[in-house]
Amino acid sequence: MIEHLRGREQALEKLGLAPRHAEWVALAALHSGLFLRSQYTRFLGGRGAGSRVRAQRLVDSLTARGLARDAQLRGIGRVCRLTSKTIYRALGAPNIRHRRDAATGDLLRRLLSLDCVVGREGRHWLPTEPEKVAAFADLGIAPGILPKRVYGRPGPARTVRHFAWKMPVACDGRAALFVYVDAEGETFAQLLSWGAEHRALWSALKERGLRIEVAFASASAGRLAGARPVLDRWLSRGLGKAAGLGPAERTELQRIEEAASAVDLPELERLGGFQAAIGRAAQLQRKAAEGGVDQRVRIDGALTWRARLTGAGASP
Repeated sequence: MIEHLRGREQALEKLGLAPRHAEWVALAALHSGLFLRSQYTRFLGGRGAGSRVRAQRLVDSLTARGLARDAQLRGIGRVCRLTSKTIYRALGAPNIRHRRDAATGDLLRRLLSLDCVVGREGRHWLPTEPEKVAAFADLGIAPGILPKRVYGRPGPARTVRHFAWKMPVACDGRAALFVYVDAEGETFAQLLSWGAEHRALWSALKERGLRIEVAFASASAGRLAGARPVLDRWLSRGLGKAAGLGPAERTELQRIEEAASAVDLPELERLGGFQAAIGRAAQLQRKAAEGGVDQRVRIDGALTWRARLTGAGASP
């Protein structure tokens, strides 16, 4: 039984899937939305023609029930796309976008994300945005610290998405693992941007005594070699600076930043008014930058993983 699924696979058993099939479909749906037959056989721990036949039977069963469709992914091979809303509703994740079509690079990234999880099912993975936010909230980390992107015009209707990179994250209260999943055609500037957006969270976790692990996953040995200097640099320099602010000041800055981001006018009024709050935030940010003490954050085993995707989907 995969602990981080929290029994959600049982809802898929009610759709007529065998327990082991339901467990796999839940895992693949939440982390990827598609899978290779080779990934399923590796999940089963099997090899050879018999395992391939079992994988094909699962795909045939899912497609016959209208829960999935078989597709050809350029450069990878045949994949099983979990496209039915029924699956995601049953898993309690009706708004997850894995069932939708996407560019080839995004689909490759999803497959790589699933590959990171397969074989590491014991880690406490956080597959959805609400689960990530809740897990860090339980550690006392305010939403303002989490990496986020804001969509739409300024105003109450704007949408805030936390962990918009949609990379694998695991956290069990003792250690936190963040995986950057590489897709073809990217520059390492994106890896640096991802790191910059997570820097405040990594520092906050370290302050709470958690071990931080950062990994880079790719299907290309060349990309792994290219990413290694970036991870080594993070390892040697640490992940950033702890703010030179006291606990009350950090809380105040978080309140202002969250209120400004959400355009929460009543909260801004409680903080002294919009202009005064923005001025105070600027003052606190300067103090943080000038008074910050470099805090070494060890990246335990600055990892690079080579996912086993190359050519893996070419046969059933």
